[in-house]
Amino acid sequence: VLGEIIAGAVPRASGTVSVDGEAVDGGVAQHVAAGIAYVPPDRAEKGLITGASIVDNIQLASLHDTFATRRVGLWAVGRARRVAQEYVDSLGIVTESIDAPVSSLSGGNAQKVLLAKWLLRRPDILVLDAPTQGVDTGAREGIYDLLRAAAAEGTAIVLISDDLPELIGLSHRIGVVTNGRLVTVVDAPADAKPAEHDLVALMIPGTPTTDLFTTTNG
Repeated sequence: VLGEIIAGAVPRASGTVSVDGEAVDGGVAQHVAAGIAYVPPDRAEKGLITGASIVDNIQLASLHDTFATRRVGLWAVGRARRVAQEYVDSLGIVTESIDAPVSSLSGGNAQKVLLAKWLLRRPDILVLDAPTQGVDTGAREGIYDLLRAAAAEGTAIVLISDDLPELIGLSHRIGVVTNGRLVTVVDAPADAKPAEHDLVALMIPGTPTTDLFTTTNG
C-alpha cells in the first residue's frame, strides 16, 4: 500500500508526498507528471497488459507525451518501435520480436519490460514494490544492475521489500516501518551493512540489537 500511496494510486489519509520540496496532489497522472514512477509487486495484474506486445507495454505510460503527435488519437509508431527495440537490446530482454506478447516471456524478462516502461520516462523517483518477486536468481542480478545504473544516472529509488538480503544489498539507507509508521532509519553504506537479525529486531519493539550500526529515529 505504501508504494501505491506514493504513486497516487491509493488516496493517503494523512501526510504529504513531495518531489523536490513541492507537494504532489491528485491521482496517478499527477504523480507521473511530477516525476514519480511506480513498479507494483503484481506485474501481471497491475503493471503490464500481458496479452499485448512488448512494444505496446513499453510505450504505454508515455503515449500522452513522448509519443504524442499533433493529430489527436495518433502517436509516433515508428519512434515507439525504435525506442522499444533499444530497451530490448540494452536490457537484454530475451524475445524473438518486440511484437511478441508479454505472456510469452519468462518472469524475469517480463519484469524488465515493466522496468523499461517506466525507465523510459526518466523518472526523478522510481518506487519499486517487491521488484524481483517471482523472478529467478539469474534474472535478479540483471534487474539489480538496472537499478544500480538508474541510481547512478540520478534517479532516486525507493525499494519496498520484505526480502532482507535484497534490501540490505541494494540500499544506502533502510527505513523500518512497523504498524504503518516509520520507526527507524538505518544507514547501510557499502562498507557497513546492517545484519539481517538486527533489522528484524528493529521491527519488534523491545528486542535487543547488537548495536553495530547507527540508527536515526524519525
